[in-house]
Amino acid sequence: MPAAPSPRVPADTVPGSFREALAGYASAQGLVATVEAAPVRDEGPAAAVVLRADPDTVFDLTMTAVRQGDVPADFEDRRAPTGAGSAHLSWATASAAVYNRHRLERRLLRYQHDITALAAAHHIGAVSVRVLPLQPVTVLQQLLGIKHV
Repeated sequence: MPAAPSPRVPADTVPGSFREALAGYASAQGLVATVEAAPVRDEGPAAAVVLRADPDTVFDLTMTAVRQGDVPADFEDRRAPTGAGSAHLSWATASAAVYNRHRLERRLLRYQHDITALAAAHHIGAVSVRVLPLQPVTVLQQLLGIKHV
């Protein structure tokens, strides 16, 4: 039996105007968006959108926490451990979990709705939206950058 033909994914099916509008929308939400063409469907061009936390937003939120004194217990110790089981990594893990729950998971349906409407306005027939969770290591890197300045 012959192999099924692979789906057509023309590189130019995602208009630049959609990419720009999506970038503006994501930025206003404190996110970064990437978009790729997806296999063309009956309803026209399709796109796959991936959202992730904007590093500047993560920095701002981490800096706000530090200014408010919401820091690991050993934050003032410049030689404090940061690996598995450390107060720093526990804090970063908890902070990432809160961000993911409040900024990503709870807003996912709204993001999907808004991006679908934006895609339709740019004549994109179908769009998938995926959100990458904020990783604790990213929060830890921001925290350490602030701590060691």
